[in-house]
Amino acid sequence: MIPPQLVSAGVIGPKHLASLSHMSSTLNDGFSYRGQQVWTAQLPCEPLLILAPVGGTTQFVYNIDGNAVLGFTARFGATFDEFRILGCHVEVHAVSTLVFGLLKLWFDEKTSANPTSNESQERIADTMCLNASSPSSGRHMTWYAKDLLDLQYTPIGTITTTPVYWKCYTDTANWAYTPNTVITAVAIAQPTLIVEFRGLRST
Repeated sequence: MIPPQLVSAGVIGPKHLASLSHMSSTLNDGFSYRGQQVWTAQLPCEPLLILAPVGGTTQFVYNIDGNAVLGFTARFGATFDEFRILGCHVEVHAVSTLVFGLLKLWFDEKTSANPTSNESQERIADTMCLNASSPSSGRHMTWYAKDLLDLQYTPIGTITTTPVYWKCYTDTANWAYTPNTVITAVAIAQPTLIVEFRGLRST
């Protein structure tokens, strides 16, 4: 509805009303018109086992992209044209009662490089206890795409476009990690991607 004050002020007159009415009838085919339809899905990724080496320093990087979803292209490529990742949830839990210390967790939109000791101290990040018997031995993290480049649609076959990386780090010197004499599984993570698909493929 056109505000009456605009009509009375002469900002929108009969000419404009007729023009607007014409545009409305030509650009909108009613509720059945959707243009390129979009569909949103939450897609679980394969679970991640985070291992601590004998030396006690854990540097872990995980690409948040189409490759994270098992059989992404085969499952969705025959149905949709394009996709984009709107966000990601990561649920993390410690799995060992034999280790102690803290694990630093964060999302990095800039680089896929391995996290460092300095980075773990300088980043705003979540901190999780590595002993599974601790009440604080689990975390639920969420990232949402905000950058226009991240929100661009990508062809289904191009699944290596990575908008963000999930990282974790621990060491003995800064985070009191208790090193082991063998490689040890310290945590398991379950990422879930929020994916938007656009355009149905024709047969």
